[in-house]
Amino acid sequence: MAGCCMQCFSGCDGKERDEESGGMDGGSVSICTKLLYTLYLMVGYVLCLCVKDGMHGLIEKFPFLASHACDSASIQDLCYGHSYVYRITFSLVMFYVLHMFMTCDCGVDSSVMRSLQTRHFGIKTLFLIFIFIVSIFMSTEFFGWYAKIALGASGLFIVMQIIILLDFAYEWNDAWVEKEEPKYNFFLLLASLVFFVTGCVLIGFMYHWFTPSDDCNTNATFLHITLICGLLYILLAIRLEHASILPASFVFMYTAILCYGAIQSGSTSGECNLLWSEKASTGLNGQVLISSAFAVFSLMYACVSASGSASAFQVVPMDEGEEAETAAGQFTFFHFIMALGSMYMAMILTNWSINAGTDTSASSYDHSTASMWVKIIAQWITIVTYTWTLFAPIALRDRDFD
Repeated sequence: MAGCCMQCFSGCDGKERDEESGGMDGGSVSICTKLLYTLYLMVGYVLCLCVKDGMHGLIEKFPFLASHACDSASIQDLCYGHSYVYRITFSLVMFYVLHMFMTCDCGVDSSVMRSLQTRHFGIKTLFLIFIFIVSIFMSTEFFGWYAKIALGASGLFIVMQIIILLDFAYEWNDAWVEKEEPKYNFFLLLASLVFFVTGCVLIGFMYHWFTPSDDCNTNATFLHITLICGLLYILLAIRLEHASILPASFVFMYTAILCYGAIQSGSTSGECNLLWSEKASTGLNGQVLISSAFAVFSLMYACVSASGSASAFQVVPMDEGEEAETAAGQFTFFHFIMALGSMYMAMILTNWSINAGTDTSASSYDHSTASMWVKIIAQWITIVTYTWTLFAPIALRDRDFD
C-alpha cells in the first residue's frame, strides 16, 4: 500500500492531466487519490498507537505538551495517552470534513473542484499538521465533548461498515458462483463453515465468560439474541433461492464479535465477566486488533471499489446520467466515511472511553454503559439490515436486485 501511495503522491498531478486530455481512465485517478487520503488515516493510527502508551515519556522531555492535556494526576500515563489520541483523531476529522465541503456544488468550476481533491497534497499535509498543533492548546473540556460525539459517530460507522462488508461478501459470493467450477463451490462452503464455526466458538466462550451465574440476565439476553438471530438467517440463507450462506455466516461471525465488545464494555465488575480487571488496559488487546482489522479492511474496500461502496447505500437505482452527476458525491461519501473512521479509531484505541482526562478512576477508561449500548444497538441494526436484504426481493418483487 505504501509503495502505491508514494507512486500516487508523485504522480497524481500528471495522472489528472492525462485524464483531462483523455489519456487515462478517471477511475484510476479516483482510486489513487482515495488511497492517499486513506494513508493519512493509517499514519494517524500508527501515531495514536505510539502516543497511547508512550506520551508520558514525551511530556517529561517537552513539558509544554501537558499544558491542556490532562486533569487527572493520579493516572497520567492513561490520561495523557488518551488525550493525545483524541487530538490526533480530531485533527483527522477536521481534515476530512473540510474536504467534504470542498466537494459541494457551490458554483465553482468542476475542474477547480477536481484539482482541490486530487492535487496539492504537500500543502494539505502541512495544513493537517497545523490543525494538530492548534489542538494541543485546546482545553480538556472540549475533547470531553468530542469524545461523546465520537462515541455516537462510531456506532454509525459500525453500521456503515457492515453495509460495506456485506457489499464485499455479496460481490465475493457472486464472483465465485459465476465461475461455475466445483472447486469454487467447495471454497465457498469452506469459507462459510469457517465463519460459522468461528461465531459459534466465540459465543460458546462468551456464555462461559459472561454468564457465570443466573444473575447475569443482560449478558445472557444479548447472547441469546445473537445466537438465535444468527441461526435464523443461516437457515433462511439455505432455504431462500436468492440467498447465499457465505454472507449469512459472515454476518453471524461479525455480530458475535460486536456482542463480545458490547458485553466487555458494559461489565463493571467480575461477577458477570470472568475477564474483568480492576486495572485499566493500556496495551493492545484482541478486541482492539480485531476491530482495527475490520475497520482497515472496510476503508480499503471503500477505496478500491467502483464507487467507494456508495452504491451499497442506494435505495433507488440511478440511471447513467444521475451516476455521472454524483461523481463528486462519491468523494463526499468517501470523506464522510473517513471522518467517521477517524472517530471510530479514537474509540477503539481508548477502549471506548468517553473520559478525556477529567476522571481520576482508572476503571472509567475501560468500561462504559454508553459504549455497551452503542455497540449492541449497532449489532441489532446490523441484524435487521441483513435480514432485510433476505426479504427485500420477496417483499418488492417489482424491483431488480441483481
